[in-house]
Amino acid sequence: MGGNGRNIPEDSIWKNLERCVGHTVDRDHLERLDGDQDGQTKDIGSKRFRACFNGDRAPHNLEGFFLHFGDVPTKRQEPCRAHSACALAKSSTTWASWPYAGILGDRMKSVDARAGQFRSAKTVTDEPKLTARAGYFCVSCHQRGAGTGR
Repeated sequence: MGGNGRNIPEDSIWKNLERCVGHTVDRDHLERLDGDQDGQTKDIGSKRFRACFNGDRAPHNLEGFFLHFGDVPTKRQEPCRAHSACALAKSSTTWASWPYAGILGDRMKSVDARAGQFRSAKTVTDEPKLTARAGYFCVSCHQRGAGTGR
């Protein structure tokens, strides 16, 4: 396991992002995502866009997605991509009210150290906790109001 990144479905995360933005994403320049990332002008009630943007059922879907997304390049030893993915969460208009902003901030500050921990891990239990295995995986998108995963 330790650091190879193969047990994170990287392609599915990239494909999901591309379906949501409607075009192929330049993986080296995530900051170049075009379009309305908060879904303010999209029909967020439709099945096509509901999973891609913040809405009633997932008020912080965008932030939570990029928190999870940032684990992929961190584990694959690509800290610049991890920073770019995490920075996209901060572009959300609901960022200021997101209860898990502190966790994402900590991840951004420690991305190099976390990458090193993945690299040196001998087993999954030696690795830093991934968002997908954390107690806040679902609520990082769906929680309303105050709270924290710390």
